[in-house]
Amino acid sequence: MYNEATFRLIGRIAKINRAGKTLRVTVASNYSVKLDNGDYDDRVRFNTVTVFGRQAEWVETKRQVGDFVLVEGNLEDRKYEKDGETVYTTDRLTNTFELLSGAPAKKEEPAKKAAGKGRKAAQPEGDNIPF
Repeated sequence: MYNEATFRLIGRIAKINRAGKTLRVTVASNYSVKLDNGDYDDRVRFNTVTVFGRQAEWVETKRQVGDFVLVEGNLEDRKYEKDGETVYTTDRLTNTFELLSGAPAKKEEPAKKAAGKGRKAAQPEGDNIPF
């Protein structure tokens, strides 16, 4: 019998931090909670994952905050001593880091909109309609 502890996250990149040879990426995922009155409330959960090697290079150079991603990997429990106390952690070590869609387009600044006013958009003539 094969046992494993895995995770799967689908969400948007909230933060990307270099940590030595690894990359720590925080992914924001939405989930719903049923309230006492029967309504549902949307909440956000932030999970930090550790990315290694070429995947870390790809994330650091090609991805940005706001990208919609799928992240899968293994869970690993660790413990260490800090100030005489035992600290327990659960690390999320990535095997898969895939882009589902890019970050939403940023809204155009009002100054740029104003600069574009007064100009007429080019109109195709005759049979030169582009679609």
